[in-house]
Amino acid sequence: MRHTNVKCQFEGRPIANHAFWNSISMVENPPKPHLHTRAWTLQERLMARRIIHFTQEELVFECLIHSRYPSDRFSLWPSTIENTWFGIVSQYSSRRITVPDDRLPALATLARQFASPQTGKYLAGLWYAHLPSALFWSVQGPSKRPQLYRAPSWSWASVEGHIVFHHIKPVELPLKVLAAECIPAGSDTYGKVLEGYITVEGILHHVDIPPYRGQHLYALQLRRSGVPWALLLKRSERVEGAWERVGIDHIQPPDDDLLDRSLTTITIV
Repeated sequence: MRHTNVKCQFEGRPIANHAFWNSISMVENPPKPHLHTRAWTLQERLMARRIIHFTQEELVFECLIHSRYPSDRFSLWPSTIENTWFGIVSQYSSRRITVPDDRLPALATLARQFASPQTGKYLAGLWYAHLPSALFWSVQGPSKRPQLYRAPSWSWASVEGHIVFHHIKPVELPLKVLAAECIPAGSDTYGKVLEGYITVEGILHHVDIPPYRGQHLYALQLRRSGVPWALLLKRSERVEGAWERVGIDHIQPPDDDLLDRSLTTITIV
C-alpha cells in the first residue's frame, strides 16, 4: 500500500484535515488504551498491515506506510534501522508483562521480521550491526535484575524496567567489537537464551571516584572530552576471567594519556 485516504465524520462535525506520518512513529508515542500497556501486543500491532484504533478521544488509522491522526500529535520517526529498533525496544520495555521471563519471546516475531543482512545476527534483543553503540542503554525509573539468568548483562533484556538508548558513537578513543555470540535456549534464535558474550578491544581503567570508590569497578572509556561516556564493568563472579556490565555513566578519565595506553581485550557476559 503506497497511499491511503480515510475520511471520517463524527456526529455532524466537519471532516478534519489530516497529515501523514510514517506508521512507525506510533511506536514512540502511541495512543494509550489498555492494550497499549501490554508488552505482548506491541509486535502484533507492528506486524499488522492495517489497524484502526478506537480510543476514547478519537479514531486512528494505521497502515504500513502512513498513519492518520486527527490531533496531529506525532513526530517523524528517525529513519535509520538502528534508531527504529532502539525505539521499538524502548517502547516495548515500558509496557507491562505478566511473565518477566517472556521478555525476549514476546518480541521474537517482530525481531524475526526485522532481521536483514544490514542488521547482522540477533543477540538477545540487540543486533550485531548496531554494536558497540547498542551497549549504551540505561533504565529510566525503577529497575532490578532477575534472580535467575535471563540474558547477558550487556543486553537490555537482563534487567526489568524502561530502557532508553543514548545513541553514543565511539569517538576519540578506540572501541572495537571482535566477536559476539548468544546460545539460544531452544530452536528459536530470537527467543530465550542460555548464555551470551561479547569480546571487545578498548581502553580499560579502574574507577576510583565517588560514588564508585571501593566498588572495584572499571570503565571502558569512549571519550576523554565533552561528555566523557564510559561503560561501567565489574569482574564476573559467574564466568572466570570475564566481565559484566554494571551500567553507563559520565566518567572523567584519571589522566590525559589514555591514547597512549595499550588496548585491552576483554569478554563481557
